Amino acid sequence: MNSITDANSIESYREPLLKKGYIKIFTVGIILIIVGFIISSLFGIIPRPDYSDVGYNNYINLMRIFLSISRLFLQIGFALFIFSFFIGGLTDRTLSDNVRKGMILASGVAIFGLVILMLYSYVMIY
Repeated sequence: MNSITDANSIESYREPLLKKGYIKIFTVGIILIIVGFIISSLFGIIPRPDYSDVGYNNYINLMRIFLSISRLFLQIGFALFIFSFFIGGLTDRTLSDNVRKGMILASGVAIFGLVILMLYSYVMIY
């Protein structure tokens, strides 16, 4: 009789995909990344006033707020994305060993991407 913890258990393959914890984390991370990109795309929608206009300082403050919120959503989303790959690679026994190693390797490479995002996210193009 196979137990649930056995890697070849039939019950482990019948477990719904959304019941796995790392899939939920992955989904939340992707949603946050999409929200971050949507907020950053709002930069092009808001018309830019001239430097001599009255509302120029308000515009700059609004853009800083949008940039901060966008950066926050993107960084949290990427961190959850990386975390889900790492947790999935460590805990999901239904995947083959090579897939699990690839997930852990992908999370390690993605950490460098997150560091680059954090370093160069302060660049604002006007």
